[in-house]
Amino acid sequence: MTNFLLQNIVTNSAFITSIITSSCFMPVHASEASETDSFWDMMTLYENDQGDYLKATGRLQVDSFWLDSNQAGQMSDIYWRRARLGMAGQYKEITMSLGVDLDLNNSFDDSFKRITNANFSWYLDSGAKVKVLKQKVPFMLGGKTSSKRLLTTERSNLTRNLWFVNEYFTGVSIENTLDNNWYYFAGFYSSDESEGVSLEQPSFFGLYSLGRSFGANEYWDNAIFTLDTVINDSQPEANTEDFSQVSSFSSKIHRGQWGLWSDIAYGDGASGQSDLWGYEIMPFYRQSDKLQWVLRYTYIRSQDENGVRLGRNNSQIESGRGDKYRELYGGVNWYFNSHKLKLQLGLQYADMADSADDGGEFNGWGVTTAFRMYW
Repeated sequence: MTNFLLQNIVTNSAFITSIITSSCFMPVHASEASETDSFWDMMTLYENDQGDYLKATGRLQVDSFWLDSNQAGQMSDIYWRRARLGMAGQYKEITMSLGVDLDLNNSFDDSFKRITNANFSWYLDSGAKVKVLKQKVPFMLGGKTSSKRLLTTERSNLTRNLWFVNEYFTGVSIENTLDNNWYYFAGFYSSDESEGVSLEQPSFFGLYSLGRSFGANEYWDNAIFTLDTVINDSQPEANTEDFSQVSSFSSKIHRGQWGLWSDIAYGDGASGQSDLWGYEIMPFYRQSDKLQWVLRYTYIRSQDENGVRLGRNNSQIESGRGDKYRELYGGVNWYFNSHKLKLQLGLQYADMADSADDGGEFNGWGVTTAFRMYW
């Protein structure tokens, strides 16, 4: 298996490297027109001295993966992971954002998936930021980290099981940083499953986050600790996961070139979903501006049988559920323009126990090569 694994790493990396090599020439060609312009600079379409602006936004992500499980054999694929296009701007006190999700694996006529964000935001006199209409719902370590800035090729399976992975919902939110570096975020959202901005058949959920950041001391250069709580009116037509409540305590700690991110979370099951809890811990080392090493361990346990789902790629080869999940991930990230243009390589071993013995047992290896670009 070792030779086959190495062969797939080399093949997949070569394919995506050809993509990223082409992308790297974009700022070079742009600089021929101006010494200061780059591809990313040109995404600013308008800007004035008063701070008003209009920018094109987007992200392109390509994955190449290979899996080998004891239960289902081998599988490999290369596909568009994400493609988003949009606009962001500010006029006087109002900031606006509009984005759409595309599936480039389909034909152009069938590529539209959904509106991701369509919102307005502004600041109150107190310094609090208010945002209305369709927006990202940020809770848990993985859910609060944009796919543009993930240190791994995918969010952890803990996030996949507990977070509302549809991610964008119509609602209202408010956030602010208070004295002594305390921070809060509160939101109230419709869980309508519409592809657009809609409240036609909603149930609702609320989110409250409270956190605090800390400056340098003998243990870290900086750190932030956050407690998230979601109360969900779970209904069959809702576009959320089947949990009436989700709680998460996450941390991000940095010292020099080292970092340690962690999350421990619990979900109160509903509509046949078992109660579930788990944790992830992710140390990483930034060797240079261009190279970073990442390690992550994830553990998930459900109270009842068949309460845990496999991760995104593994679920394509095995669709069953289990009750205890463990995963070890090791990866390396190459940064060509920070997170704006990077290549990621991840090796993963996952194991899921299925006490019901009804098709959810899984033991397998996977390797993913991921191209990531945003503007």
